[in-house]
This record gives sequence, C-alpha cells and structure tokens, in this order.
Amino acid sequence: MGHLLSAVEIAELLIHRDHHISITIFILTPPCDLKITSFIQSQTSERRLKFVTLPLDESISINPTNIPAPSMIPIDSFKPRVRECVKETIRSVRLGEFVIDMFSTAMIDVADEFGVPTYVFYTSGGAVLGFLLHMQRITLEGFRAQRAEVPVVLRRMPENGSL
Repeated sequence: MGHLLSAVEIAELLIHRDHHISITIFILTPPCDLKITSFIQSQTSERRLKFVTLPLDESISINPTNIPAPSMIPIDSFKPRVRECVKETIRSVRLGEFVIDMFSTAMIDVADEFGVPTYVFYTSGGAVLGFLLHMQRITLEGFRAQRAEVPVVLRRMPENGSL
C-alpha cells in the first residue's frame, strides 16, 4: 500500500502541473485487499487520474489471511491483462510511457511491445537506493575489502511539494 500512496502523490503533482497529462495506474492486487479498494474509492475526484485494478489470476491460490508481499506475487501472470488494458486505453489517448514500481520490472517487456520508454519509480529514499546499488556492485565485482563503506549522497527535497 505504501508504494501506491507514493505513486498517487507523484501522479497528482504531474497532472496538476500539465493539463495535457492523464495517468492510469494499474494496481496489481491480490484478492480481499480492502485497504486498496477503499483508498481507490477515496481518490476518484480527479478525472485525469484513473485506476485499473487487476486481480490476481484465479489459478494462483493465496490465503486471504496471509497476503504475500508485493515481491512475492508473480508479476508475469499480469502481463496479458495489462497488455489488453493498455490496448483499450490507447484507443482514446496517446501512450507516452510506462512508469513502473520497482517490484514490477517484468512490465518493461509490455512497454517494449508498445514502443514506449519505461521508467522505474523508486519509492524508497536515496540512501536505500545507494546501498542497494553499492551492494550490487560489490556482488558483481567481488567483495575485496574487510570493511564495507557505502557511498550515499543525501539531498533534502523541497518541503513545499514542488518538483
């Protein structure tokens, strides 16, 4: 739910900055997630911000009392439905790009099919991103030092909500 809140906030900033932009957020959700359903219903006032909820494939069984973390949901199973929804959407509007969550990188393939660029919207802070990229570099290059130093650049974001 946290990633959805951040995505909606940035979407609202974008559509208020440019009246030519409309945004459709595809929500890949497991069944029985009432928090997401009520959040979507509370956000329906903006016409240029649309939500499309794509439930989990029926063939994948999930215990409703133990909903998995987003990283554990098989994103590939959503590709056909996302593809169909995008085809339907582009009948009335021009598709500009895909902006995906870090857990949905499998959707880059779908964006490539439509010939549009894909951007990953990273909802965590810069320190976490710096750490993950540094750990990836260590993994690829091999860990040679006994003491790990993590280079991270921290920059305060404007508090007035401007980009």
